Amino acid sequence: MDSSLSKEEIKEKYVQKQLETKTKIKANKKEIKQRKIDQNSKYRPSKEAVEKVKAESDQKIKDLKLLIQEETKDFLEFKANAFKETDSLPANTSDKVKKEIHDKEIKAYRERRALKENRIKTYNDEIVHQSMIPKFYNRPLLNQIQMVFQDPIDSLNPRMSVKDIIAESLYINGIKNKKVVLDKVYEVLNLVGLQANHISHYPHEFSGGQRQRIGVARAIIAEPKLIIADEPISALDVSIQAQIINLLNELREELGLTIMFIAHDLSVVKFLSDKVAIMYYGKIVEMGTKDKIFNRPLHPYTLSLISSIPMPDPNYEKERGPNIRYNPRQHDYRFDKPSLREIEPEHFIYANDKEFEEYKKRLNE
Repeated sequence: MDSSLSKEEIKEKYVQKQLETKTKIKANKKEIKQRKIDQNSKYRPSKEAVEKVKAESDQKIKDLKLLIQEETKDFLEFKANAFKETDSLPANTSDKVKKEIHDKEIKAYRERRALKENRIKTYNDEIVHQSMIPKFYNRPLLNQIQMVFQDPIDSLNPRMSVKDIIAESLYINGIKNKKVVLDKVYEVLNLVGLQANHISHYPHEFSGGQRQRIGVARAIIAEPKLIIADEPISALDVSIQAQIINLLNELREELGLTIMFIAHDLSVVKFLSDKVAIMYYGKIVEMGTKDKIFNRPLHPYTLSLISSIPMPDPNYEKERGPNIRYNPRQHDYRFDKPSLREIEPEHFIYANDKEFEEYKKRLNE
């Protein structure tokens, strides 16, 4: 400070510096606070956004209901005139001609009815979808659902440490206490079989199985009720797959989790699952308890999948014959449309009326 200044001037400059420092500190605190708010609300939509989505969904549902009414009205008009040609035939028309015309009208009627049912089903499916959209903007609901991804390499940020990867959901939900976050990270690391000193490491320093354990830890730290595991072992070495399956099984029992396990390997599904749903081209074709699906399979696609499960017994493999091949063309759904129906308690099958009766007979044999 300049020695030529008087005491009053020095004091005035000192007070001015203090004010500038306080102003800077206040501005910095405000900026840090805003950053935290931005980080916490990064994945949290605003109230206005939620209301907008809800209004859009409600409007789409109204439009779809109007389309259903119009489709029903058009079909009733068609039905009223569907057999007009047969009814207006002269009395002396031969039976052969009558039958030909009537068969033609019956065919046209069935095709139009099938078209109507298909359109209404599509509209109803979309109504269900639209009604669910606003619910997924509900933060408490989202916190109860977590995901374990297929590829542990691509699903982990290579620029983040293990601690930051696992604790990300805590930060998003506004938990700022460092000790609380660190204790929780240590707890889940222990649950998934990793060491405490791993928190400062990065994803590239781990094996595939360890990376997937990090992904599992990231999912369970939010204490969800449901974990969706999307083929969590398909990208792993066979020797590691059993470890991850056993880990998920232990966590399910220890934490009381529900795990939606998506996989192509039915032998793994049989080991891990209580209930099984078999899907073909996005549709559930058979669903039920594990025992009923594996001991009393009915749908041809389920039979095909089960027949392809390899058995660790070469003698059995030789004797059991070729695998069952599934041909989707064996189903005739042109007029008799299928649906998912309960064929016995806790056992559902995708079938039309004719197939349902055949499955019932096979079940009672």
